[in-house]
Amino acid sequence: MKKNIILGIIIALLVICVVVEGIIIWKQNVDKNKEEGKDSTSQVEETPSPVPSTKPKELPKNETMDGERLKISKKYSNPNENELVYTYLSVKIEDKSDNNHEYEYEIPQINIESKEVEKINKKILNKYEKIIDEMNNKQYLDLSCEGLTYEYYENDGILSLVMVSPTESGGYFECEIYNIEISTGEEIDNDKLLEKINISEEDLKDKMLKTIDNLDMYKSDASDDSSMKSFKQEQKDKTKYKYETTSVDKLDLYLNDDNHVCTYMEVHSIAGGETTTMILDLETNEII
Repeated sequence: MKKNIILGIIIALLVICVVVEGIIIWKQNVDKNKEEGKDSTSQVEETPSPVPSTKPKELPKNETMDGERLKISKKYSNPNENELVYTYLSVKIEDKSDNNHEYEYEIPQINIESKEVEKINKKILNKYEKIIDEMNNKQYLDLSCEGLTYEYYENDGILSLVMVSPTESGGYFECEIYNIEISTGEEIDNDKLLEKINISEEDLKDKMLKTIDNLDMYKSDASDDSSMKSFKQEQKDKTKYKYETTSVDKLDLYLNDDNHVCTYMEVHSIAGGETTTMILDLETNEII
């Protein structure tokens, strides 16, 4: 009997040991999982969104290339603190056959660290460096790119970069537009841009057609005879049809300082060449 009691006590102690050990192992696993989860969360929280770079780049040396016909001066710069877009390369070209004629190129770079922005910056820089190099090699001005200026705007976390280059063809100019979501450093399409300002594709088209209707160049005045009135109406109708049938993803859109949607357009003109270009604020119906 006594032996049975002792045996029972031993068995009970063994069971208690197994249970206690199991509890200890379970608690260790729970604590480990919590720690891993904490580490993972910390890692996500500490991963920074794309922000302006504060680290200066090592810049190429400024240089002046004095050729037979053209004198080309190049100056490189780093951004100011937290500047989203800056002039990385400033180029001045003096036509020595006409000392009063100068071209200036302000070549921008977007100051956000992301893979997509890096590609855009390379595309911009390579394009205009090639234009400058070809002018230096040929010693002739490029009449299809007579300078470069830019503006940029920030609205609702969207950076819009608008680059304008005049050409020899009077009022005609080239325009490149990039819309970047600042928090991700990704280029966004027109659908997402319109979504940001709650404008549908139909609303956008209505705004474009209304703006075309309000262009002064298409309005008749007292000096217009019937043939001129008819010609203006014909040119306006051509422009309206062009943009009625152009898909939204093919339009050049951006947001300006007032958070208005603006567009770069090629419209049928009433003088000079068949078409001309302009940038229009679709909220105010005004030419920018």
